[in-house]
Amino acid sequence: MTIEDLAAVVNNLAVKVDKGFDNVEEKFKEVHNEIEDLAVMVSRGFEAVDKRFDGVDERLDKVESRLDKVETRLDKVETKFEQVDIRLMGVEDNQLDLKLRMDVLSQNNKGTDELRSRVVVLEKKVGVKER
Repeated sequence: MTIEDLAAVVNNLAVKVDKGFDNVEEKFKEVHNEIEDLAVMVSRGFEAVDKRFDGVDERLDKVESRLDKVETRLDKVETKFEQVDIRLMGVEDNQLDLKLRMDVLSQNNKGTDELRSRVVVLEKKVGVKER
C-alpha cells in the first residue's frame, strides 16, 4: 500500500466519520425535547399529588382531636374499672369475713346441737315430756 492509498483510506474514513456526526445535533435536540416532555409529565404528576393532599392536615387534626377525646374517655373508664376493682376487693374481704363468722356459728351450732341432744336424754331419764 502506498502513501496515496493510505491517504485515500484515511480520507474515506474521515468522510464516514463526518457523515456519522451529521445527525448527532438533531438527535441531541430530540433527546432534549423528550427530557423536557418527561419533566412536564413529572411536574403534572406532582401537581396531581399535591391536589390529593390538599386538606389532609385539617383531616389529620380532626382525627387527632377525636383520638384525644377517645383517650380521655378511656382514662375515665380505666378510673371506673379501678373503682370497681377496689369495691370487688371489699366485697371479697366481706365475703371472707362472713365465711369465717359462719364457720364459727356452725361450730357453735354443733355444740348447741350436742347440748340439745343431751337435754333430750336427760328429760327422758327424768320423765319430763318433750315439747
